[in-house]
Amino acid sequence: MDLKKLINKSNPVIFDIGCNNGSDTANFCQLFPNGKIYAFEPDQAAISAFYSRQLKARLIVGAVSDVDGNTDFYPSENWNPSGSILKPKLLLESHAWIVWMPPVKVPSIRLDTFTEYNKIDLIDFVWADVQGAEEKMIKGGINTFTNRVRYLYTEYSIGELYETAATKERILELLPDYKVLELMDTNEHGGNMLLRNMKL
Repeated sequence: MDLKKLINKSNPVIFDIGCNNGSDTANFCQLFPNGKIYAFEPDQAAISAFYSRQLKARLIVGAVSDVDGNTDFYPSENWNPSGSILKPKLLLESHAWIVWMPPVKVPSIRLDTFTEYNKIDLIDFVWADVQGAEEKMIKGGINTFTNRVRYLYTEYSIGELYETAATKERILELLPDYKVLELMDTNEHGGNMLLRNMKL
């Protein structure tokens, strides 16, 4: 995926949702030094690693969800990219080496609240890696996704690695104005897809 060609802007607004340790955020900062990069992450271990990178990006500590306040987060001890606000389900068998820790309370943020408060009228690209919680992310930002987001790159699930994990069909049902541009990294558990908001 050629992001520069896709976005076609030198100063885009990019949301990295579920940014983990900032590896993707660092790539966005390098590609778009004049862009505005917002990164969201609830996992404390990942947040510490993110800060150590000293990136030119704004880090918002919390999970993007469908409620403002707090929510449960299920962290893992030995593979922190697997942490989610959804309870692991089939993942307990398919990825049995992951050691899960007790859930912790983390700040929860609705995208609609965040974009309204920060007066963000247009988001050129959303990169979402929320481990099955795509439906909660979209429901808490339905106005944002409908009217303010140009492109969305997100995971989707086949089966419930996490309880109520969002399928491709469910994501497209929630976002009827979006068109699939590309499917990537597909396997028996799901994959990734690039979507374009045909309204913008």
